[in-house]
Amino acid sequence: MNQLATTKSTPEYFRQYRRGLPGRLTTAAYNARTNYPAARVVKAVDLLELFLLQSGHCALTNEPFTSASEISLDHVLPRHIVDEAAANDLSNLALVQVNENKSKRERTLFAYFDGKIDGSWYDDGQVPAHVWRGRTVADVIAYYDGINAAEGRPAIQRFELIDRMLTDQRFIEYGVISYATEVTVVDGQLQTKPKYDELTWRVTS
Repeated sequence: MNQLATTKSTPEYFRQYRRGLPGRLTTAAYNARTNYPAARVVKAVDLLELFLLQSGHCALTNEPFTSASEISLDHVLPRHIVDEAAANDLSNLALVQVNENKSKRERTLFAYFDGKIDGSWYDDGQVPAHVWRGRTVADVIAYYDGINAAEGRPAIQRFELIDRMLTDQRFIEYGVISYATEVTVVDGQLQTKPKYDELTWRVTS
C-alpha cells in the first residue's frame, strides 16, 4: 500500500498541490453542509485528514490524484440509505476522482463495483481496506461472491472479520482483504493456492 501519508508532511502536500488543495477541500466541506443540513458539520481539516489517510489516492480507483481539481467528496452510503444525521460522519466520507463520483452517483459501493471486475483495482483478490470504508462485512462477502460467480467458483463460506474494523482508522489505513491460502506438501515441497471459498485479512504495517 502507498505510504505517502507517513513519508510526507502536511506542508509538503500543500506545496505539491500548489495551494489548490485547501480551497478544494473547503468547497467540498461547504457542499456537504449544504446538501446535508441536518448532518454533522464537516470542516476542511476533516477532509485533509481523509486525504492523508487515503495517501492522496482516490478511494474508488486507488489511483493517485494528480491535481486538486480532480478531488471530490463522496458519501459512501448515499442519502437514500443513510440517516441524514450521520451522513457526514467521517466513516461515511471518501475523497474520489470527480469522474468516478459522477459515475457512482447515488449507488452503493457494491452496485458501483458490480460489472467492473477487471482486476485494475486489486491484485490477485487483494483489496485495500479503505475501499470498504464504512461498509459491512456482508458487503465485502457479497462483492467477492460476485467475483466467484463470474469465475465459476464457490461462494464465500468463511470470513472472520467484524463490522467495526471497517471503520477503524488503523485497519482502514493499513488493512488488506484477500482470499485465504491453502498450504499443501507435494513431494516434500510446500505449495500454496488460493482458497476461493474463504476470505482473510491482514495489516501490512
